[in-house]
Amino acid sequence: MNRGGTAGEQIDIAVVGGGIVGLAFTQLLIKLLGADVAKLNIALIESRPPLSDQVLADELRVSAVAPVAQAILASIGVWEQLQPAQHCRYTGMRVWQAEGS
Repeated sequence: MNRGGTAGEQIDIAVVGGGIVGLAFTQLLIKLLGADVAKLNIALIESRPPLSDQVLADELRVSAVAPVAQAILASIGVWEQLQPAQHCRYTGMRVWQAEGS
């Protein structure tokens, strides 16, 4: 659902943040609630617009996903939707700031 709320609208559950954790939590909540989810007004709140495919393709940021988090993502059907080129095992990481400091 992609819509803005209205003043005075009752929200039963608000999830703040549309990143990995917020989106995964919302999907888990929907899965756990099952048919009862239709009775609730759930808001996923994110201040930034979705990134375009081109911006995502140029993105240098990476996320480390622990095996237990991978299992959670698999349980909600997300892990299987990732293309093989979007994930791989890693053995080391170097971190730096874009400004070079």
